[in-house]
Amino acid sequence: KLRWSQLQTAIHEEQLAVLGPAAEVLGDTETADGALLGRWHRYWHGRAAEIFAGANEIQRNIIAERILRLPREPRG
Repeated sequence: KLRWSQLQTAIHEEQLAVLGPAAEVLGDTETADGALLGRWHRYWHGRAAEIFAGANEIQRNIIAERILRLPREPRG
């Protein structure tokens, strides 16, 4: 989850950087239910993926504590 959400965001950010302002109007694709899904929609969905199933910071803490057996992060 952690790596995929980071990769998905990076791909969309690069795509938007390459296309520049044209990204707002180019490249709509149709989904299975007939809805149009533009590049900006996919970008924001990718950004939201960083929160799905726990924020990336939380996922990193879980990896550090459970897999790497690092000490628990101090809680405020």
